[in-house]
Amino acid sequence: MNLSDISTHWVALHEALGLGAPIADEAHYEQTLAVVDQLFDAVAADPAHPLGGLVEILADRIREYEHRVHPWPDTATGVTPVWVAVK
Repeated sequence: MNLSDISTHWVALHEALGLGAPIADEAHYEQTLAVVDQLFDAVAADPAHPLGGLVEILADRIREYEHRVHPWPDTATGVTPVWVAVK
């Protein structure tokens, strides 16, 4: 393992995709979604594709951002949905 080579590649990935930090804003989020869409096209046909791990890392970043910025409503509030109350 050559840490210098790994460092060089990590810096390149971070500069291209922002992998070294959580998704910071909506523009970075949209960019990451677009990259994952492209990767799915390349990886979908081959489960052993070498970029499969990158898809997982980016998907984790997307989930974290969505949870933080676009959370699902809390369903534990005890409020009855309108469609249930109308029956």
